[in-house]
Amino acid sequence: MLNETLTFESLRPADQGAFIGTPEKRALPAGFRLYKFTQYAAHRTAFDGAVTPWWSSVDPLDASDPGLAGTLERAERVGSSPNEFARARAAVTLEWNAMTNLERVRLISPVWAFVGRCRTQRLSVSTDERTGAMLAPNVYLIGGAWQLFIPNLSWVDIALDV
Repeated sequence: MLNETLTFESLRPADQGAFIGTPEKRALPAGFRLYKFTQYAAHRTAFDGAVTPWWSSVDPLDASDPGLAGTLERAERVGSSPNEFARARAAVTLEWNAMTNLERVRLISPVWAFVGRCRTQRLSVSTDERTGAMLAPNVYLIGGAWQLFIPNLSWVDIALDV
């Protein structure tokens, strides 16, 4: 099963640092449904030919996880677009992803994933070209949303879920 022997400690520090504390390693069954707001199409392979490892669960992972339906409802309730609400809660910087599309996939085979909550991130990691100063250095995205980190995914591991 994909990622069976992978440990949290073996992940890159940047990937470890995207979580609040230490996430749980959890087996996800075939058919498990994932989603993300992204500027990329799910069928576009990025990250050196692999599928992005960062996802959210369509169905709640925990009592405090609203899942996709709850996230959409919460965005509407606070008068936010779904993608900007997701940006704030998933702490996705402006430079990482425009988050313009909602992509849904399902796992074809079971995999191991790291499941936990997003750590806060800066809104922007850009710097002023003239001065070199960081733009919006004290503006942070709240984070706290549940996320799944599934390294080593490839297109053969997922299918579009419409």
